[in-house]
Amino acid sequence: MYFLSSEERQLLLKSLLPAAREQIVANELRGWSWFQEPMAPPYSTIKLAVYEVASKYCGTARDLWWRRVKQVKYDPNEAMVEGKLLHAAMSNVISRAKKLIWTIGIEHPAEIISKLREFDELAFERDWNRNKVKPALDVVLPKARMIWEYETSIIEARLREALSRQPYAREDSIVSTAIPLVLEQRLDGSMLGLSKHLSVDAYQSAEPMILELKFGTREDFHKIQVAGYALVAESLYEFPVNLGCIVYPTFEKDHLAVEKEFFLIDEELRQSFLEQRDERMRMIFEEIDPGLMDECPAICPFYNRCYTSERTGLVLV
Repeated sequence: MYFLSSEERQLLLKSLLPAAREQIVANELRGWSWFQEPMAPPYSTIKLAVYEVASKYCGTARDLWWRRVKQVKYDPNEAMVEGKLLHAAMSNVISRAKKLIWTIGIEHPAEIISKLREFDELAFERDWNRNKVKPALDVVLPKARMIWEYETSIIEARLREALSRQPYAREDSIVSTAIPLVLEQRLDGSMLGLSKHLSVDAYQSAEPMILELKFGTREDFHKIQVAGYALVAESLYEFPVNLGCIVYPTFEKDHLAVEKEFFLIDEELRQSFLEQRDERMRMIFEEIDPGLMDECPAICPFYNRCYTSERTGLVLV
C-alpha cells in the first residue's frame, strides 16, 4: 500500500516534488531549530508521543489527562487491537520480502515469490490471542490475508521489474530499488519534547516523505501527526521533509481498495502541531482537567470513567 502506482508516481514527479521544493517554510518552523522557540518544548520534564499531541479523537484531550495526570491504565478496545494487527500484517509482509531476497538470493526469484505468498495463519492467530480484548478472528483474519495477498502481488511485480532493468545487481541493490521503504523507522523525539521511542509507519528515502497507514475514517488531524514526525526527522537529520502521505485502505467484499492522500507539510501544519504540543504539556504540568466533549464516542476506553466521575463527583483511580 506504500508503493506508488504509475499515476501516483507521475503526480509525485510532476506536481508534488516541484511544489515541495518551491515551498517556503520559515527556518524557525524546521525541526533543526529545536533549540529555540517555537520549536523548543516549554517543559523539559514531559515527553509525549506524537499521537498524544496530534490525536483529536477526544476533542478536549481528556483521554490524555486520564493517562498522564491520573495515571490510569486502560485496555485497548477492539478497533485499536484490529488496527495494531493489520499494521503488523502490513509490516511483516514487506519485512519478509526483504529477508527472503537476502537469504535466498536474487538468482531464485520464483522461490522468493513462492515463499512470500505463504501467509502464516497460525502466527497471526498467536498474535491475535495475546490481546486481552480481541476483535472477532473471522473478521480480522480475512483482512490480514487480503493485505498479505495485495502486497505480495505488488512486490512480485516490482522485484521482477528491478531484476529486468538491473540483471547484474546484487541483493542489497535490488532491495533498495524494489522496496525503497524503511518500515517502523525509529526516531528520538526528545529534542522536541517528544518520546525517545517514536515509530513512523514508513519512510520513503528516495525523496524524504513520511507515510502513515490509517484504518478507519479520515480525520483532519492525521496530517498533524505526519507533520510531527517530519519535525522530528528534521531535528535528527537536518534535511527538509516537505511531503506527507496518508494511506487509507478499505476492505471490500473480495478485494482491497487503497486511497492515498498526498500533501505538503506546510507552515500551518507545523504550527498546529507545536501549538497542540504546548497546550497539552501545560495541561499535564498544571494538572488541568479539560472536561468532557459535547458528545463522547462510546468506544473511548475512558468513556465509563469520564461519565462515572461526572455523575458522582468522584474521580476513579
